[in-house]
Amino acid sequence: MSIKQQIDNNQLLPQLQQQQQQEEEVAEMIRERDFFTYHPLALIDDIKESVYDIIANETNNLDGYLSSHNVINQNQESASNIVKGTDRVWTMLNDNFKQNLDKFELFTLANIFNIPADLILPGENNPPNLFNSFNGGNNNNNNNNNGSHQTPRKEKQALDSELDNLRMKIQMIQQDTLEKNKQLKQIDQDIKNVSSWNSNMNIDKQSIENNTIQRINKINQKRKELEYNLNLTKSRVKDPSSKPDLRVNDDEKSPSSSSPQLISTSQLCNNVNSLTLDEYSRERNNLEKSRQTLNTIENQL
Repeated sequence: MSIKQQIDNNQLLPQLQQQQQQEEEVAEMIRERDFFTYHPLALIDDIKESVYDIIANETNNLDGYLSSHNVINQNQESASNIVKGTDRVWTMLNDNFKQNLDKFELFTLANIFNIPADLILPGENNPPNLFNSFNGGNNNNNNNNNGSHQTPRKEKQALDSELDNLRMKIQMIQQDTLEKNKQLKQIDQDIKNVSSWNSNMNIDKQSIENNTIQRINKINQKRKELEYNLNLTKSRVKDPSSKPDLRVNDDEKSPSSSSPQLISTSQLCNNVNSLTLDEYSRERNNLEKSRQTLNTIENQL
């Protein structure tokens, strides 16, 4: 007996019985059967039978090709091994197909042929899963039907309310984002302004130090001249006949040390008056004392 005949006797009859049992168990798919004009399980069984036929035919072809070889015909042991090998090939293919067929059947029944309970098909007034199809029944059944009829509507209202709340939250988030973006732009502008001020105020430190040192040296030089002339004037007041000692020490001959010049009282006052404002503010106390002393000496003269 060929492999296909074995399949026909051993597989197809149990499959037909299983199909009838499944159709009885899947009674809730009556709407699907009426809509598609055939039961979904019938299509799955047709696919199953077609695949079984293909597997059986190919296995028989393989068995016939190997058995017709001249070497194998002369060896009874090889012929027996061919039969065992083709049976193992068939068993492997059959088991693999059954596993994938179960997955295919579950997927198609749940996602392809399944009609939602709240979907009203052409020719239906109310979905049978939501309302009882018979006219009889007590008040409790009618109340249950009304409650089941209101359930999808309540769910829809709840979803609409949730969507409205989400839209409001999204609008609030967008408004808050716009305000924060404005604040960020203002902060960036403030940072740019501060950076520009900093660049304008960033004066070279070395130049300031050089100017300050030059001014201090100049003030010290003028202060030395004032002190020298003041002392000289005092000595002339005490002893008008004395002559100033204009000798210069050897140390004072160096270019780095410049001896103060002998100037008159009016020139001394002019030197005091010629001081700059910065110099005057730094040496104000000493200059005021020296100036008062010079005025007193000038009055006595």
